[in-house]
Amino acid sequence: MSVFAPFQFDGTPNLSADETAVFTRFIKELRSIYGENWGFVFDIKDNISQVLRCIYSDTHNANLLPLGHIPIAANLSWRSMALTMDDPLFFEKFDLDDPRSFYLQRTIRPRQMAVFQIKADANIGLVSMFGLNDSDAKIRERDLPSIQDRCQVQLLPVFQKMSWRLEQHVMDQATRAIRQQETPIFICQLFNRLLELPVLLIRRLNGDTYQAVNQSGLDDDFDCNRLLFNLKDREQQVFFSATWEQITQDASFQPDQKITGIVFKPGNTILLCRGEVRLSGKTKDNIFHYIEQIEKLLKRKPVPISTLSFLVYLQHWVRSQDRDINQIFQHLIDTLVPFLGADFGTLALYSRERNRLMFVSQAGEFTNPLKDIPLVDKNGEATSIAAHVIRANKPYLVPDVRKDPYYRAFNPAIRSEICAPIRVRGETIGVFSISSRELHHFHQLELGKLLFYCDQIGIALFQAGILDKAFSETEEAQKQDQDFKFGFDRHTHAKEVHYNFGNLVGHPQGAMRGVFEAIQKINSSGREDLNVLITGETGCGKEMVSFALHNSSRRGQKPMVVTNFASFGGDPNLIQSELFGHEKGSFSGATNRRIGCIEQAHETTLLIDEVGDIVPSVQIKLLRVLQQGNVKKFQRLGGQEHISSNVRILAATHQNLWNLVEQGKFREDLFYRLQTLVVRIPPLRERLEDIPLLLTHFCARFERKVPGLKINCSTRAVQRLQDYAWPGNVRQLEAVINRALVMFTEDGEITEEAVKRSLAAEMRHAVSNAPEQQSGGSLFKKVNKGGDNAFWELIQKPYRNHELTHAQLVALVREALTESKGSYKQAAAAMGVAESDYNRFLDFLKNSRAKLDYREFRR
Repeated sequence: MSVFAPFQFDGTPNLSADETAVFTRFIKELRSIYGENWGFVFDIKDNISQVLRCIYSDTHNANLLPLGHIPIAANLSWRSMALTMDDPLFFEKFDLDDPRSFYLQRTIRPRQMAVFQIKADANIGLVSMFGLNDSDAKIRERDLPSIQDRCQVQLLPVFQKMSWRLEQHVMDQATRAIRQQETPIFICQLFNRLLELPVLLIRRLNGDTYQAVNQSGLDDDFDCNRLLFNLKDREQQVFFSATWEQITQDASFQPDQKITGIVFKPGNTILLCRGEVRLSGKTKDNIFHYIEQIEKLLKRKPVPISTLSFLVYLQHWVRSQDRDINQIFQHLIDTLVPFLGADFGTLALYSRERNRLMFVSQAGEFTNPLKDIPLVDKNGEATSIAAHVIRANKPYLVPDVRKDPYYRAFNPAIRSEICAPIRVRGETIGVFSISSRELHHFHQLELGKLLFYCDQIGIALFQAGILDKAFSETEEAQKQDQDFKFGFDRHTHAKEVHYNFGNLVGHPQGAMRGVFEAIQKINSSGREDLNVLITGETGCGKEMVSFALHNSSRRGQKPMVVTNFASFGGDPNLIQSELFGHEKGSFSGATNRRIGCIEQAHETTLLIDEVGDIVPSVQIKLLRVLQQGNVKKFQRLGGQEHISSNVRILAATHQNLWNLVEQGKFREDLFYRLQTLVVRIPPLRERLEDIPLLLTHFCARFERKVPGLKINCSTRAVQRLQDYAWPGNVRQLEAVINRALVMFTEDGEITEEAVKRSLAAEMRHAVSNAPEQQSGGSLFKKVNKGGDNAFWELIQKPYRNHELTHAQLVALVREALTESKGSYKQAAAAMGVAESDYNRFLDFLKNSRAKLDYREFRR
């Protein structure tokens, strides 16, 4: 098996400053005539890749149109359809439900659309105008010819230069690939795109015996044993024309069908194209250039490399990288796909918490971006081949994807596929899929190889220690996790419930009406620099409302940053470090620089939860920051550099801040600064009309976790829920419903008795499990006598469940270090931490900010 660089028909050369100026001037002139509320997209036709490439766009928002390319096929998009037309394409009223608007509806919702052609010998590009919102200025049909003329006169020179550079760019890529690989797939793929015709590659074995090596775009099976012509007669010709009846006796083809042949002299190799090829200009020059390169290639033998050497290289590369996670994954797939002789590939990680696949990288030419998909649909069936592999935990071979029940058409060019799980210590953490344009391209031997490679990938990723980062550190992963956690994931929504702002449940005329109106007014006021205070009892949904405020604002495309000061035990250094960050050595335990949450929240939103727990010494510093508008300027703790961060701040508390002001625990000026805009969330006892809606919502989420389950709830059960006072609010309601479903319900029927028993258990639980406020000394004695694994069961687990405070954890560590005179290893052993878990113990202390300076205990 040989290793070769992946050939990619992609990449768009950058525009020069002069070319960009032509586009901006063109846009300015049209907006001066037809109004400002128009977006523009400029596409160029890439003949090699057979795609429309977006080379420039101005839609008033850089994030509004993240399009890389669109396949040139009339049945896929209106813009690709316009490329085949001679006249402008115009829609007075645009229908987003039409499937050909797929490449618009996720990013733009236009009221009008007009697409104009840029023409040379044929259409080489498009200019699309989108009416972005209501306006008096509209395009009329009689305006189209004048705009078309303006496009042709002003933009044709730019498109011609761009087209030439694009061809040179692709040709350079192809030349590099040709020099490094010998693959029939590459030859067919290249000429199928160059000639825009179905192709068949054959080679003469001996005498007049031929073998079909590869076919691209030909659906019929070709019988090479019935070939009629002799290749020797064509030795002096590079191109020749014929009909199928002159070539073969195969009855599956029309006898009078014209074909074109291309002869590669060194290896008696011939490429047949269904149709008649007419060559002219640069296309002819490019084709002859490729033929020359391939003829040289066919004289060479590939350089072999062993599987073992390849895997050693792969693992070394992963472990030696200190770079972006996305780059690591992309390099893995870009290297493995050509190594395995495939055309496409996808790498996806499995999020067990959300029961979804997160597609992190892809290779090949996919027609739409792959983000994430649920593992199962509403009927409990696997949503894709990758999802089936995750559920079965074994590899899967698909000779023909069109006949497979699990296949979903992510790319219409895919014909066969194999997929294998990526496993770490027996647990599936992701899947790797490779696909081909050919039917029956893969066999059982490749399936075993792929599984072996996936196991090696899992080992390399685990040893490099980047798996946790992949699930948590990327901005996209954080955003997806937040959307799932705070109810924006539509796959978990109940069909019968209307979700305000994407995640909030409440009767539109009930107690939550004031909350909905407040969010709407705040985000439509255009003053996102104003602070918002969110108040309400514990468990009533302050974080849910915070995320609704964030997601419905202009900053909602990025994940929100959340901090909570209740866990810092009043330590001013820790609170300042959390807010502003700190420099190395700024206080005891500050061994590295830390970025504070205000700096992390640049261009997004910061939620300060339990703002009433900020100690007075830090409140004055927070006040100075809040007085500055959107752009906050501050210094890290122990630093001299002034840092700016464009951040919107929300604050939440369950306490009465005015009572804290009267008690001298909260600054009055900070109170007034925070309560400029206030959103009060009513407790559940004031919004009993929402209980049926919340019940339906929680049941729908539960049904998603148990495929095939259908939950019904009796009227008397709903009444029993509405008769309760709910001191723990919505959080308590969710716990009661889940307990009733798991412990007291059969066949998905929630009865009054099930609710009654669940409420009774809730009240007993509240009485019997009241949290103890234990001192550090008592906790140390308890864990010291607990034996092996005591720390994880008695300390770590309760801390994760918020049954131990941060102050208690710090007090325990301080007591243990005092006993061991500063030795962390001895302290860990005294608390029942096994030697093999020592590094895990230190990581837990570090992440929970309970790691202390051991030197102060050696004095």
